[in-house]
Amino acid sequence: MKVCMIGASMSLCSGHSKPAFELARWLLIEGHDVTLISTPLSKGIEQEHNLLLLNYPELKELRLIIVPGLDSGTLQNPSVLGEHSGSQVIHAWTAGALKGLPLSYKTDKRVFSQITTDYVSLQDLFALGPEIALSFVMGQPKILKQIVNRHHYRVLTDKCTRLVSATQYMTRRMTLIGVPSDKIVYLPLGVSTWKNSFISKPKDDGDLLFMYFGWLSPMRGFRDLLLAFEIVKNRVPHARLLIANPGNHFESKRMMCLIGRHPMADAIRILPWQSDIRTVLRSVTGVVLPFRGTVGYAQPPLVVAEAMEAETPVISTNVGSVPEFIEHNETGLVVNPGDIEGLAQRMLSLRDREFAGRLSRNARLKIQTNHNWSNIVDKYIQLYQNAEMK
Repeated sequence: MKVCMIGASMSLCSGHSKPAFELARWLLIEGHDVTLISTPLSKGIEQEHNLLLLNYPELKELRLIIVPGLDSGTLQNPSVLGEHSGSQVIHAWTAGALKGLPLSYKTDKRVFSQITTDYVSLQDLFALGPEIALSFVMGQPKILKQIVNRHHYRVLTDKCTRLVSATQYMTRRMTLIGVPSDKIVYLPLGVSTWKNSFISKPKDDGDLLFMYFGWLSPMRGFRDLLLAFEIVKNRVPHARLLIANPGNHFESKRMMCLIGRHPMADAIRILPWQSDIRTVLRSVTGVVLPFRGTVGYAQPPLVVAEAMEAETPVISTNVGSVPEFIEHNETGLVVNPGDIEGLAQRMLSLRDREFAGRLSRNARLKIQTNHNWSNIVDKYIQLYQNAEMK
């Protein structure tokens, strides 16, 4: 079977597009032919992506086509048209990736669109709180497109065979905006699983070492984490906080200034970019991701699942698809968004190493059982082969 994946700025560095590369890897292992059409990456992201590729030797067989845009002028250019016209399956991974394809694909190919981000409604903005919502609207023009995603997803209904959702949360969200339920298929997020022998074990020295991963933004609860960490540090003087892959966004720079003024700044360390984040994940007491809402990151947030697979306790918030992965006190810890004291108490609870160990083991077992790519890829192949075309 020939599969063509299409998306903008596709890389292993992004939680939105990394699952596409991992799916491509498994399709290649199963003997299928895979082409990926993507717009260019920035120089820095391209370097990081190429380093991450070293972990996926099977992707050497992936046919990668870089195009300047995903408009019809580019995708229907004869030099590019041949790369996807011979595919039985077209799978779009970012918004707008289907716009430039020939109209004939609506009837002679199986066309799928992956739901990787949530849309934003006025109610969602209100839930963030006025200050954070205003910062979102005024300071993040690239994310404003999530407000129009509501319309985008409805339009996709007529353009593709199926919308593919990796969470029940986004499946429900699609039906709320009028997408027919029979147009949506739920396929669980796939996560690469690794042998424990490849990952260093954490040192049990009695201290608390937490990690926050990704874009530094109040929408992702980073300011809440700083306030909670201050409470934790007052109780456990040797507690430390690592920040990995903070990015170079407008809000990240603002939050870096906030870190410099934080009373516990000497206990906060910014990690350089990591090509093997699993080693870091296994070295910390817990990963803390206190999201305020579902804006600005993939649905589901991939780092939650990857930390669980690395057998690291995850503390997150009861928003979006997080509860599908974390069952409180069983496979991780959840707290209501904005509950600073509750977040601090969850962090302090990991001083109980026996409790933390049980959470870790349960989390990894959940990922291995329900999200192992070796099983998930069969579901995608079945979908590709059996979905009825319009």
